[in-house]
Amino acid sequence: STIFRILLEEMLGFRILRVFYHSESTSFHLRAEDESCQAINLELWQKIPSSESEVITQPLGVVGRKGIYVPKSTPVSSSHFQLLHDSLISSNPQSSSPYNFFPPSGDLNLTDLFKDREKYACNDHTPSTVGWTESTCMDGSWIPPQCAENTDCKELYLDHPKSSLGWFEAVVKNLGLKFHVVYLGLQGLLRRVEEMHLEAAEGSTKIEEMKGIAYYWWEPHPLHVQYASRRLIIPDFSEQCKSTYSVEPMDSGVNCDSEPRSLLKAIPAGLKNSQPDLYALWSSFSLDNAEQMEMMMLEGPWMGGGGNLTIEEAACEWLRTTNVNWSHWLSVTIPTTPSDGSSNVVFSLLEISLFSLTILFALIA
Repeated sequence: STIFRILLEEMLGFRILRVFYHSESTSFHLRAEDESCQAINLELWQKIPSSESEVITQPLGVVGRKGIYVPKSTPVSSSHFQLLHDSLISSNPQSSSPYNFFPPSGDLNLTDLFKDREKYACNDHTPSTVGWTESTCMDGSWIPPQCAENTDCKELYLDHPKSSLGWFEAVVKNLGLKFHVVYLGLQGLLRRVEEMHLEAAEGSTKIEEMKGIAYYWWEPHPLHVQYASRRLIIPDFSEQCKSTYSVEPMDSGVNCDSEPRSLLKAIPAGLKNSQPDLYALWSSFSLDNAEQMEMMMLEGPWMGGGGNLTIEEAACEWLRTTNVNWSHWLSVTIPTTPSDGSSNVVFSLLEISLFSLTILFALIA
């Protein structure tokens, strides 16, 4: 979105005023209805109500998805989940089960993260808030049937049951994966990912001694730049699989990946005629996952990236060095500007969810 703003300012001459919103109740489609604040949204994960014909939406090009991730250094990361059912790693018949790459159940002491059991990310009150009718939290974990009496199960880390809403718990159950699901809270999960990735990076070159971690996250996200990771391959998402979903893991038949979600961009239809240059840039502007990850590699660690630049600096650097011919996004016709010779644009940023920051641009008539 910073790239889009830079092109608006430096190539099309719009003057930008940035306004930041942090309320989830502030939605794009409500702002789009206000004729005095026609919002252009470049990061919209949810669909706009179809009744709002005055708003045009198009895919931006980025596809988001949630999943189970492991370090790239872990051998199972490049293989199908079925490897976790095998008793031996095919490339080394003398080695032990691939589950040995993951921390055993009980490896992490949750009292190191939480002062008492009531503060666990998954506690006695959690099932009712999530919608579970049968499942319970046991010592901060959800335990699938295959691990109830199995002491060989390992730990799979999530931040909170509300993030997965039973999807990946059901995947673990229905695929027979030998994992306890341990909930650490967001900061606890990030700390654990950092610790285990460092251990994996420092691990022995002997395959039997390599360390790994399995955890829930999403993409695209700069965490995968900081800590080289790969999504564990499980059966692809399908509508048939989705039709078996229940928030209660014990009732759910889900055994597939989560549904991919296309990132959308939206613009009031009226701007197509009133601001043709702005509309042309919006319509042509597109990025895919790889290009977004290129930008994230430039951002500093304070933003979760792998470089040392601010967002503004990273956007400028990407425009200077990218192989993307962004000049094709631009189309300059007869200017339509106020009497003072400038165009005024309000740039608004709204946090909709942890999945993404929603960026709003509003043109003041």
